[in-house]
Amino acid sequence: MKNTLLRAALLLALAACGPSALPSGDFELSAPALSLEALTTTGTRRDFSLRNTGGVTLNYHGQVLEGAGWLRLDGASGQVEAGQSRTLSIEAVCPAEPGNLRGRVALEAAGIRRELDVSLRCTLPESEPDATPDPLNFPEVTAAEPASPVISAERTVSGINVPVTVRVSGGEYAVDDEAFTDAVGSVRAGQRIRVRLTASSTPGARTGMVLDVGGVRNAFSVTTRDRPPADPDASPDPMRFGTREGVLPGSTVISEAATVQGINVPVRVSVQGGEFSVDGEAFRTDPTQVRQGQRLRVRHVAAAGYDQTVTTRLTVGDLEVPFSSRTLAEAPDALPRAFFFSARNGVRPHVVLDSEEITVEEINLPVQASTSSGTLWINGVEHPGDATVVSGDRLRVRVTSPDFGERLEAQVTVGEYRTRWIIHTAVADVTPDPFSFPARSDAEMNTLYDSEARTLSGIDRPIPVTVEGEATLLVDGQPSDGGAVAAGQSVALRMRSSDTASTAVTATLRAGELRVPWTLTTRSTPDFRLALDRTPPELPQGGSGSYGMGTVLVERIGGLAEPVRLSVSGEQVGSAPHQFRVSISQPEATGPTQWFVAPGPEVAAGTYPIVIRGEAAGRVRTVETQLVVFDPPYDLTHSPDVLQVPQGGSADLTLRIVRKNGFSGPVTFDPIHLPGLSFRYSENPVAGDAVTLTITAAPDAERRVWWPTLASSGGGRRISEAFRFDVVAAPR
Repeated sequence: MKNTLLRAALLLALAACGPSALPSGDFELSAPALSLEALTTTGTRRDFSLRNTGGVTLNYHGQVLEGAGWLRLDGASGQVEAGQSRTLSIEAVCPAEPGNLRGRVALEAAGIRRELDVSLRCTLPESEPDATPDPLNFPEVTAAEPASPVISAERTVSGINVPVTVRVSGGEYAVDDEAFTDAVGSVRAGQRIRVRLTASSTPGARTGMVLDVGGVRNAFSVTTRDRPPADPDASPDPMRFGTREGVLPGSTVISEAATVQGINVPVRVSVQGGEFSVDGEAFRTDPTQVRQGQRLRVRHVAAAGYDQTVTTRLTVGDLEVPFSSRTLAEAPDALPRAFFFSARNGVRPHVVLDSEEITVEEINLPVQASTSSGTLWINGVEHPGDATVVSGDRLRVRVTSPDFGERLEAQVTVGEYRTRWIIHTAVADVTPDPFSFPARSDAEMNTLYDSEARTLSGIDRPIPVTVEGEATLLVDGQPSDGGAVAAGQSVALRMRSSDTASTAVTATLRAGELRVPWTLTTRSTPDFRLALDRTPPELPQGGSGSYGMGTVLVERIGGLAEPVRLSVSGEQVGSAPHQFRVSISQPEATGPTQWFVAPGPEVAAGTYPIVIRGEAAGRVRTVETQLVVFDPPYDLTHSPDVLQVPQGGSADLTLRIVRKNGFSGPVTFDPIHLPGLSFRYSENPVAGDAVTLTITAAPDAERRVWWPTLASSGGGRRISEAFRFDVVAAPR
């Protein structure tokens, strides 16, 4: 109510002064920059506000500037009343690769443009602790002032996801804006680090130091100048401490750090109206000297009243750098702008996690900050208990994730605002990776055997392991009564074989929900098995040269070493015209072997049984099949009897179809495929009684005799005819 009356009075006063004093439009953003963090392939959201600081209603419009496709502005256009604020949101999505992204958002109203810098840090999901940082690579410094302290370039710690130890030899180091020290400390990813050493007092001499970060040694060396600088430069580059707005009356105010640059000789530094600190050392009022690369901060006591300014002036060489603070313009406000911490799901247990870093904004006095779990980190410094924060402070929470499948809730309070950060750990995996015990089929009778050992993997905690059956559990090679077994331990079974031959015994190991059987079979007596691989052959009557074939599957078992002797028997087996001619490619068989059958020219149509007999180790096994002989619907003949095909040329073979039993349908010939040769029928299927087969030989076709088969089908039957042709040299 108080602010509303003040604004109304102001508008009336301006209107009374005439048109030239009418209020104009202006606005400000709650922050000049936003820092976001998310896991790869996931998104995050952050709010900020646009405040109308002018005296008229503003229509605003915002957009994401080119090159930031990962960034989206929610609430990109709208209207905001004079003196009021409008909350907008930034949404950002990380790509699949980790890294740091930068983009900008522009907002315009009343002809005024403001830009907001947005940075997005994309990290991989929490995994195993990584305590090996990336090298820092401090550049060497040359032409340094002899016997002077020299500070390295600043580097950012990266490549780790847990805090690591820092040690230094031959110098000092400073983390973020803290003072230099040579004591053992620790750093985390994202912190800034510098080193400092005292240069040699000898001109042209080289001095070195080593900073050990998590076991990675980082060297820094300094070489002094061998003569005074030819062109001494005692005029530092411009520096800026800025202005702190909205501080409490009478409070101590410290500026941001500024680095001395642009000089090559020491310069005098003095202060008026406050104190200053060099490289994090104690604040002082007496003058001193500073060199290139050193950092300065200024401190003073704010004004005692509201809406008043105090300015401190720091003189560095011939450069004067002001630092101002302005006290609150109104009553204290302890309710910061709302902020949120993204929940973390599926993280590993017992790992250190950091929340996103937020900036405390929209308060005008120091307030208490606390967390119910973990610790607060404010401006890069850990606070194990409660802490005090002011507007502009950076705050994050660090916790250790709980055990598998548990939930951790950190209640974070800043002044009058409370939010929470929720952590869900992954559910423990208690199902091991599948494995098996190879069966054994050659066991001696009544003998103890151990299975192959298998190492448990794929589980997050120990699981119960038991045995079903007459077997003993072995854990890491030792007998066990069962119980919990952890990942990395080996398991096996010990079992006694049967006291009879060719007998299997089985036991099953149960590991969590996984069941793994093991079978132990005693040796059998030498034996063999016979089988056929296809249906009985069907051949045309008349002995035209057609033949059938198949494979006898011979399997030797029980340690049979000798071959199996094969023979064929049957009432019609023989060499007479009314019998079948049967042959076996390997009569002394140790594995699969082919058999062939062809009917004599006088074999009548019908079905004839054939028995294939095997003998070995005093045992006889047989397998039966049958040969089907049918009256063909047609016969095939060809001319000439022998065809000669020249290399690089062609020749024709005439095929005649002798139709029988009233068959008049088409006859279809199968394609023929031989290397270096091509075969083309004048027609196919063939409706008439003759067809020409043209055979063409490539120039490099092999000169040899060929005996291919003309395979055809018609009238529901398959008819084949073998023929001969010779590939000969091309005529000269």
